[in-house]
Amino acid sequence: MPHQPQEKSLRRLVLGVLLLCATFLGTAGASATGVQSALAIDDPRLDPALREMLVTGRPNPDIVRPATAGLGVEAAGGSPIEVIVRGAVRAADLAAAGAQVQTEAGTVTTVLVALGAVPNLLAVDGVEEVAAPRPLELLLDKSVLDIDATTLWGGTPPSYPGYSGQNVIIGIVDTGLDLTHPDFRTSQDKTRVKYAWDQTLVGVPPAGFSTGVEYTEAQINAGTVPSTDNNGHGTHIAGVAAGNGRATGNGYPSYRYVGIAPEADLIVVKSLLYDADVIDGVRYIFQKAASLGKDAVVLLAVGNQVGGHDGTANLDVAISALTGPGKLVAAAAGNNRGQAIHAKVNLASGASTSISFTIPTYTPNSGVTEYLEVEGWHEPTASFKVKLTGPAGGTSDWRDPNTYSGLVPTADGTLMVWNAQVTNPKGAKQIRFRIVDAGDGHPPAAGTWRIDVQRVSGTTGILDAWVSVYLFASASGPPVFTTQVDLTTLVLSPATGDSVISAGAYTTKLAWTNVSGQPSSLPGTLWDLASFSSPGPRRDGKQRPDIAAPGNGVAAALSTPVSPRASNVLKTEDGVHWVRTGTSVAAAHVAGALALLLELTPHLTPSAARASLQARAQRDSYTGPSPTGSWGAGKLNLVMSEVPVEETGAVRFGMAPAYPNPSRGEATFDFALTAGDLASGPVGVRLRILDVRGREVATVPGQAVEGRQRLIWNGKTSAGKLAPTGIYLGRLEVGSQHAIRKFVRLP
Repeated sequence: MPHQPQEKSLRRLVLGVLLLCATFLGTAGASATGVQSALAIDDPRLDPALREMLVTGRPNPDIVRPATAGLGVEAAGGSPIEVIVRGAVRAADLAAAGAQVQTEAGTVTTVLVALGAVPNLLAVDGVEEVAAPRPLELLLDKSVLDIDATTLWGGTPPSYPGYSGQNVIIGIVDTGLDLTHPDFRTSQDKTRVKYAWDQTLVGVPPAGFSTGVEYTEAQINAGTVPSTDNNGHGTHIAGVAAGNGRATGNGYPSYRYVGIAPEADLIVVKSLLYDADVIDGVRYIFQKAASLGKDAVVLLAVGNQVGGHDGTANLDVAISALTGPGKLVAAAAGNNRGQAIHAKVNLASGASTSISFTIPTYTPNSGVTEYLEVEGWHEPTASFKVKLTGPAGGTSDWRDPNTYSGLVPTADGTLMVWNAQVTNPKGAKQIRFRIVDAGDGHPPAAGTWRIDVQRVSGTTGILDAWVSVYLFASASGPPVFTTQVDLTTLVLSPATGDSVISAGAYTTKLAWTNVSGQPSSLPGTLWDLASFSSPGPRRDGKQRPDIAAPGNGVAAALSTPVSPRASNVLKTEDGVHWVRTGTSVAAAHVAGALALLLELTPHLTPSAARASLQARAQRDSYTGPSPTGSWGAGKLNLVMSEVPVEETGAVRFGMAPAYPNPSRGEATFDFALTAGDLASGPVGVRLRILDVRGREVATVPGQAVEGRQRLIWNGKTSAGKLAPTGIYLGRLEVGSQHAIRKFVRLP
């Protein structure tokens, strides 16, 4: 404790000053207050910020509350401040100490109290801590702020003067939703879910469907709906996309975990997540949204490696067909990065090669049918013959194009090979291999399998193959290729759909405090691509994913039935949210972002929505040049970023952020021009105010002179009318160069 003597000296000095002040004031009250303040300096229960305020006598303006008539705290020593008292205390005792009790929440009580009376609180029985309030941090802020959702909100929760998803539906087809979770209920404790369809229950299905049970908003509010989310996946991604942050616990304030579109309505489909079920669910959501007269975006955080990876898988085609103006779908790119589930060969005419894969060791179970499928796809200008051989030598023999092997029983399992018997809508041909337990005592054999390939004709020799689907009762790991491995083209269906907007994932949080009060962490690099995020492009070369969004280390709603099983390491400190990772989380960010864009521009088409997100995408040293197979167009950002220097040439002039931001009247822009900025001869200088659609609202002229300048926009349009509330861009143009600053205008 090397600084202890100095600390004691400081305390003695403070005590002496306070006692001197008391003597100078000549009142016993002042003397008592001074002594109490001096004693408070030594009390470990006092928050350091409050200790500093007592020593300096200068209240922190961030926590001083305006005087309120009738509170009765001003007389005790000045304007009230808000503090948090922790401990099992009685409200009457706090009132006797000069505090006005605001909220009692278990062992946490918020009070208004004059700074001079703060030391009195330490004398109250049961007080364990007297703390200054800290600025609230949205613990989804590592993602919400990073994509600039708060800028579009135009305010802080629960006030959203800008865009927050109002009058837009976010549909979820997933494992269900915890309908009781406060993040999906209003401040009047009414559900935000307009309809819920549980495809896993038996009862009265929705009109036009034959399975499941439909529940209405009124039934949900009445508490008579048995459907819930026992997995937790659906509730979490719904929280990312649309949670309003009301839920909390353990004495923490609300609105710390707010989703991207916190005022959107919800339609939820609980599903077993087969592709047909998902298609039905998407249709149902769009139909119900139309009946409500609202646009909708559906979040699909599921997928598989089935199909030609070119937008022609059945799921891709169906989902794309269901989309349209005001009907958008966001899907997860997949979590297969670095996994050897894709192989690729390019053979010269007449050449041969082999592709090997392994089935891991497992214990067969008579209760399931173990199987594995590999799908190969090639263009119609290619032609191959193939053979499948198992670890013990069981083989399909060579299969020529346009033939099928039939069932081939072997000691390695029953084999089937289809060669070029299936053509997808874009002309590509499928080579499909299936190994199955046919009930003859020979399940698919663990070990190394070999696909022999020989090019027989055609103008190209490219063949792509994926481990598409498989089921083993137990296994030591997934089946993977061991030769000809290609770690690209791993984006899942339906994210490969033509009209589906697909999301990869990057990292915005690696550490948090868990419900046990201990630190939790994840591996990775902040702001970099998540290690699991599936790369593209599609097999036909089209870019997928479309964009990358936060997906590694994101906190959102925890489904109540999952709570007993959820590890404390994953739970946040309030106990009702948890941290999850995956491109499903990234897709939820994109779905929420699309809801905001639909509020901004109703009836947006899928192509226009994709173009809007890509035009707004942020690029930095992690994304590199775009587009790329991993990042798509870059990082999701809802407001155009400041123009980087390297993208505009040699931008030399400096432009400070707009202030105040948000603004209710004038907005000020400071900048400086150098001699180099003016060296090319006469240049025009002007500040253009643009809305988020890029339309000019007003122009403020500047001067082409060296040095600092200040341009002020009066908040009015060029026509002299007050500009509406919203997001704006200040674009400073100096000749052919420019810089952009975004800001918010409030009413």
